This record gives sequence, structure tokens and C-alpha cells, in this order.
Amino acid sequence: MLLWIIMALLTGATVMAVLRPLSRPAVVSPETATDAAFYKAQLAEIDRDAERGLIGAAEAEAAKAEAGRRLLAAAKAEATTTGFSRTRLRAAALAAVLLIPVFSLALYLRIGSPDEPDRPLEARLEQAPDFATLVQKVEKRLSEHPDDAAGWQVIAPIYVQTGRHDDAVRAYSQLLRLKGPDAERLTALGEVLVLQAGGVVTAEAKGRFDAALALDPKMPAARFYRGIAYEQDGRVADATAIFRALLDDVPPDSAAAAVLKERIAAASPASVPAGGEAIAALPQADREAAIRGMVEALDARLAATGGDAESWARLVRAFAVLKDGERARGALVRARTALAGDADALRRVEAAAREVGVE
Repeated sequence: MLLWIIMALLTGATVMAVLRPLSRPAVVSPETATDAAFYKAQLAEIDRDAERGLIGAAEAEAAKAEAGRRLLAAAKAEATTTGFSRTRLRAAALAAVLLIPVFSLALYLRIGSPDEPDRPLEARLEQAPDFATLVQKVEKRLSEHPDDAAGWQVIAPIYVQTGRHDDAVRAYSQLLRLKGPDAERLTALGEVLVLQAGGVVTAEAKGRFDAALALDPKMPAARFYRGIAYEQDGRVADATAIFRALLDDVPPDSAAAAVLKERIAAASPASVPAGGEAIAALPQADREAAIRGMVEALDARLAATGGDAESWARLVRAFAVLKDGERARGALVRARTALAGDADALRRVEAAAREVGVE
């Protein structure tokens, strides 16, 4: 019922808006009024000239006849203009009062739903497709049109955000196939490969970052992950150099700057046991054994005497790099106990743990 009342009010307002300007009295054209006045003045002038003897009686009658003819023509034009205005008013009024409401009602009955009851907003929202449904529609389209680059571009970051790393790797790989390699797409795929590996920069991921940097040496994310890769390989000096160079390129008060400062503190030569550079020069198998020995020594020291946030974060990351998830989670639990009174230190350790996929 309320809908019909609103429609009636809107129709009435529309009719009044149309009728108001047309209901004003018709205004005679300025040109028509001027012509009539001119010819009337001309008749009076002829009479004055005849009285003064300036023109003869026959000439006066002929001039008055011509002026009278023109005056009648002007009067007829004025009457025609006024009649047209009144005719237009009646036609517009009829259209406004009858045709507009009839047409609107017929259109609503054809395409509207007059029998549909009011539905609260909540009920309509419940019937709207949810996020998962939309994702399924995109996936269905991509299964039918695997060369739709725009679809892969849309779905790839969604896979990353929802933790579907395997699907994200496939999506970015399809993008590279369809649109060709560029620094951003290569870096994005490398990041997903790191997430897929639990925070470890694998050889495949590092290859993607290297390819991205070959195209754009200033790509920040690729440079950062290359630093992480060096850090994980024990190339402490190389990692620190990359982080310091990146720090010069980011705003000093940004979140990226804070992360880089933490990495510099954790990866600097002064923060690792002596002999780190020598370890980096060892063969792969010997280097892994040496790194594991360093991690065990750090673990024993923290268990005996405790340590600061950087030490605990380094231990969690080290176990993650060694793919020892159980000990990485155990180190995080011990860090939470040891740093329970220092919220800021605990926050930094937990942030470092999340970076390598430890919760």
C-alpha cells in the first residue's frame, strides 16, 4: 500500500511540474505587438497629413486602406499565437494527467512485480551470492576458457589471500604463459612459491626473483627475497648489503623500513657466531651440517641463559629453514614464555615466526 501512495504522490508532483509553466497566460510576441502599434500610429499620421493638406483625399484613402490591411494581418497573427498557446496547454495537460500515469502503470505491470511482498534488506543480502560462489563462477569460466588472462589476473591474488598457494602458483604460471614474463608477475610467482614452502626461498623461487631482477633491478620485493635467500644460505654479508640498500630506497618511517632494520640486526655479521663467512664457503653438505651445529648452539644458549627478541626470532627462523617445524614451534612457545613481560619483543618474535609460516 505504501508503494502505491508514493507512486501517486510522485505522479501528482510530475503533473504539477508540467502544468505550472503552461498554465501562465499566453504572452503576445513582441514583434506582433510592435507591428500593430506601428500600423495604428501610421493611420493617425495619415489623418494629420490630410488635415494639413500635405496629401490629397484620394492618396489619404489609399494609404489608410493599405495601413488597415496590415493592421488586420497583425491582429490575426496575434489571435493565432494565442490560440496555439491555449491548444498546447490543453494537449499538455491531457498528456500529463492521463498519458503519463497510464504509461507508467502499464510499464510497471509489465516489468515490475506488483504482487511481490516487501523484502527486508537482510533477506535480500542473504540471497546475494557469497564470496565463495563468485570464486566458483570465475573458476568455472577459467575451466572453459583457460586462455582468459583477465580471469587469471583476478583469481591469483584471491588464492594467495585465502591460503590456496598451490592454486595461486598455477594461476600466476598461467599469467606468465599468456602475458609473458615481466618483473611484477615473476616476483608474484616467486612470493607464492616462498609461501608454499613455508617461508623458505627455494631454488625455484630464487630463480623467479633473479629473472625479475634481470628485467627490473630495482624491484623491491625481488631484492628483499634475494636477501632472504642469501641469509638462509649463510651469506650474511650479502644479505646485509641488500637489506641496507633497500633501506635507503624506502620511506624511513614505513613498515618496510622497520622490517628491514630488524633483518639487518638479525643478519649482520656481528649477530651470528664467528666463522659465518667461512661456513658460506663450504660445500653444500658441509655447510648444512655447520649451520645445524650453529643452530643447536644458539638453542642451547637460549635454553640456559635466555636472550633478546632477535635471538629468539633467529632461532625460530633457523629451525624453519631447516624444515624442522616441530622445533620451530617449540622455540616460539619458549620465546613466548621467556618474553612474556615484554610485549614489544614478543610481537617482533611472532612477526618473524609468521614470515616463515610458524604459528
